[in-house]
Amino acid sequence: MPIKSLFILSLLFILIGCGDSEIAEEKNNEIYQQRAYASYDEACDKFNMTQTELNFCSNEIAEEIDKEIIELSKNSEDFSLEDFKEWAGEAIDQEYPCQDPVADIGIEKLVFLNIMFYCEPEIYGGSGPQNNVDPDVCKNYTDNKKRIELRESETDRMFDDNGKCLEQIDYGSIQPLSNSLFYIQKGEEYKQMIRDRQESEALIEKLDEQEAEIWRMVEENTTHTEAWYAKAAQMREQAQKEAEEKSLREIRKAEVERSQQLEEENQFVFETEPPVDCLEDLREDSDNMVGYDYEDYCVYKATAGNIITIDVRVKEGENQTIFDIPYSGIRHSGILIQVYYNAGPFGKSQWFLLPYTKGIMLMPNSITLPINQWVSDGLTVGGWIRVVILTSEKN
Repeated sequence: MPIKSLFILSLLFILIGCGDSEIAEEKNNEIYQQRAYASYDEACDKFNMTQTELNFCSNEIAEEIDKEIIELSKNSEDFSLEDFKEWAGEAIDQEYPCQDPVADIGIEKLVFLNIMFYCEPEIYGGSGPQNNVDPDVCKNYTDNKKRIELRESETDRMFDDNGKCLEQIDYGSIQPLSNSLFYIQKGEEYKQMIRDRQESEALIEKLDEQEAEIWRMVEENTTHTEAWYAKAAQMREQAQKEAEEKSLREIRKAEVERSQQLEEENQFVFETEPPVDCLEDLREDSDNMVGYDYEDYCVYKATAGNIITIDVRVKEGENQTIFDIPYSGIRHSGILIQVYYNAGPFGKSQWFLLPYTKGIMLMPNSITLPINQWVSDGLTVGGWIRVVILTSEKN
């Protein structure tokens, strides 16, 4: 028994480590998210599928996750598809709350209309609480009364005092896809939990067998007790070494996956330093006699209106496709986008309306422009792309 306890303690120390558990959890979540998005990128054509097609595509990936969980948990008493669905559903509700419709306030008032005579007899003249009635009735009545008062007051709060949704939150047409991607991410995490449990049980079973063999030899060879204890220590050390090596392999594998992911992302995204302000870029070169030497990428947000301008130079080879924008209100408010281009000889003094805008994807604080595809369709290398965004409110 002491051998098993020591091994389990060592295994936990290796797996958990001595660092901050929150940092470790955040890194694990990044790995699960990368796996989910890798499956999505491989199966779904983001640039040529409609939003509905992307929703169906992500649902198919989620169904494959369900099949894998069924296969992994078929001999487990602690894991199942039903358990995962309940766990993932709670996680989605916490990540994106108040998706379900909230009951009509008129119906809520009608439900407890008669209860008010019972719970507030001093006001409405009712009989008051009786001993044979559930004592929670009036507490629920009081909570619902406060809830209705909050809704009728047109408050900006989204939750009442008990944490229930006062209004339904509209996350926009992309929400089904977001739900599926988060479901897939939690599926990757759940699968890893099953594998970790199976591997731990296999290691403990192996250790039990080794321990039983050791004690059998001790009982048969009482005259060589010290030699057998040495053998036990060696086997224990070997088991711990195997566990450490396995853990290190997993860590190295995760680091390689992360490095590959970053390398792929760096082909399309600039460094994280803020872009140049387009107006400042123009002013810096206003006294240049040989012409303006503009930066390759700039953003300008007008102070007099809700207009955001992005200028991007079209380059040889792979171009940046994802750009930060200073606006995050798309979950509740629409915007207008117009795209222009010029071939380059006139700098930024002449612009033409881009005849095709297929493939543009808008997200909170970022926009994806399929510049490489536009180049393939005939867009001039060395020219400029200008994206003008009109928002319905200031960010």
